[in-house]
Amino acid sequence: MRINKKYIQYPFIVLMIFIFSFVGFSEVKDYSFDEGLNLLVDGQKIKTDSPLILKNDRVLVPLRIISETLGAKVDWNSELRRVDIQYNNKSIKVWVDSHLIQYGDGSFGISDVAPMIVEDRTYVPVRLVANALEIEVGWQGSTRSVLVDSSKPSIRASFYNLDILGLSNNELIEGKRNIQVDMSPLLKEKASTVKLLLIDKETGRGHVRYQSKENLLNLPFVPKGDDKGGYVLVAAYYDKDNKWLAGDAVAVNIQMKPSVNLMIEPREISDPLVLNTNANFSPFKMSYELVNVKTGVAEIVETADPFNSYTWSIAGMKSGDYILKAKAYDQTLNSYESNPVNLSVKVSPYLYLSGVKDNMIVDGPKYLIASRNFDVKETIYLIEDDNSGELEILARVPWGGYTWSPTLEDIGQKKLYVRVVDIYDKIHTSPPVTVNVDMSPSVSLSGVGPGQVLTEGTELLLKSNTLVQNIGFSIVNIDTGYREFISGNQVQFNPTKNHEGNLQIQGFAETEDGMKLQTEIINLRVYLGQLYGSRPIVAKDDFLPVVSQLALKSYEETGMSAALQAAQGILETGWGQKVPVDKYSNQFSYNLFGIKGSGSKGSVISNTWEVYNGVSFRTDAYFRAYNNIEESWYDHKSLLLEKSRYQIFRDVMYDYQLGAWAIRRAGYATDPLYPIKLMNIIKLYNLDTLDEIGVK
Repeated sequence: MRINKKYIQYPFIVLMIFIFSFVGFSEVKDYSFDEGLNLLVDGQKIKTDSPLILKNDRVLVPLRIISETLGAKVDWNSELRRVDIQYNNKSIKVWVDSHLIQYGDGSFGISDVAPMIVEDRTYVPVRLVANALEIEVGWQGSTRSVLVDSSKPSIRASFYNLDILGLSNNELIEGKRNIQVDMSPLLKEKASTVKLLLIDKETGRGHVRYQSKENLLNLPFVPKGDDKGGYVLVAAYYDKDNKWLAGDAVAVNIQMKPSVNLMIEPREISDPLVLNTNANFSPFKMSYELVNVKTGVAEIVETADPFNSYTWSIAGMKSGDYILKAKAYDQTLNSYESNPVNLSVKVSPYLYLSGVKDNMIVDGPKYLIASRNFDVKETIYLIEDDNSGELEILARVPWGGYTWSPTLEDIGQKKLYVRVVDIYDKIHTSPPVTVNVDMSPSVSLSGVGPGQVLTEGTELLLKSNTLVQNIGFSIVNIDTGYREFISGNQVQFNPTKNHEGNLQIQGFAETEDGMKLQTEIINLRVYLGQLYGSRPIVAKDDFLPVVSQLALKSYEETGMSAALQAAQGILETGWGQKVPVDKYSNQFSYNLFGIKGSGSKGSVISNTWEVYNGVSFRTDAYFRAYNNIEESWYDHKSLLLEKSRYQIFRDVMYDYQLGAWAIRRAGYATDPLYPIKLMNIIKLYNLDTLDEIGVK
């Protein structure tokens, strides 16, 4: 909950300025000054130099009135925005803009109206203070007066017909718990969303640990590995307009005993092996280890999604007895090992020929591989003529692959096999692969590709499946009509002004017997003008405050973890230093997330990569352009909030850890380590403070 000082750096100090500057940025005035309200304490009408406030039918008075009229001791903690009030042997703590109340006995409650600051004055609800200090408070409608009588004790009462069940004050929590809530039928009818908050006792701020619109009464609480000590669990309810409705709070003492269990029984297994785990905390990541009992050889999956099943293909493994274990890691990468599970792997031996496929047309060399799941001491590659049935050995090797180069004698339909001798001298033969060998002379062009934008020299190469001569390349500028022919098999093409524009390049050759051959025509473009690359959106040291500001605002509006948003912005732009521009016009895109297509300011042209004949080349792609960074930010959030495939992310987007894995699972990124990279940024720069909220 608190800032880990070893991670604080200069950018983070700037970040905190932004955090506090954004408290209340979406505040809507929902109160009014009321000159007609009266406050009577022990029968005496209290005159104030500031009018009383009416909010949600509750009267709020300046904090000074509490101390002057009741003789209470009042302390104001400006850093925590907390008011500590002591009266006789009673005390309470309340936080500005928070419904949370701490009573003198260490228990917690929820107020219907939160203290607030108006025109540099701290206002507190009279009923909240009187109720907490167990002083009688009443209302006289005829004179519109609040009546406080310090001589009459009262019983502290809950503000809502809502209770967290089954948890006593300061109860010990050692792992995952289900929190049961009971509420009145009227509240249940109005409730639209529930949030389970874990709140720091001192700061009155914390994080959303569960959120739902469907499951309102049975709330799963799953601690993180670094949760330790005294906290407050708050069940907070909101109406259909996302406005505060009701809540309850209970103090808890979290002393984690992290554990993880493999949800699989000892048995004989076959491919695929689907693994599920059950941890009593929220893991940072999961790993799996499958050890062969006989050999001691271990198969290890280092990084797996801890919130989803893992499918492990064991087809390539050897039959035998294995021990399976899982490890769950907390945020500080401490690992907790599961129960070992004994598994018997029964894999039928298999052998098949890869490198070619049935009905493939073979017109050049192919690399053949004996794919198998058992040890061998000899490998034989065979070819069979489909007409004569004659079988011929192509190669005999101990193990490994073989490059088969067909000749003119191989033309026609053939069957290919691989035959092996295992370590027990048993012979195994693969199923045949039928191919059609077509050694008709052909040529292909390498060095350029369709749609390429050529900005510098390249090597043109003509590939052939037979001996050829009189090789050359035709180059035609279809914009100007300029033509050129370059002779040679492997030539360096350095474009000049004559080539600038749209080109067609084609290769030509002749066989030894005079047959003329030609490649397909490659259409591309030559551009020799100035090119522009990505550039920074702000100085690197200024990027964290910028994305934090945007993330905080978006978090307030959408509930999407601000920490996760900020980390994505950092990761995908290299700290704001690699933002696309139009490679030809230098138009700045403000595109922080590399989204293709057209944005509010059209598109910019940047590079993307394609492959042709085994060679990678650059071609043009259109990326969305925006008028400013804010448009880019909200367009990206709209993508995550509206696309159906991101529903699994939206279900957990309030939590950066759950969200990081879910967004990867939804297909946002192909990098298997994408969630880890995001969470490492969040940890290193303590960005989880961006997700801290009060009870409001």
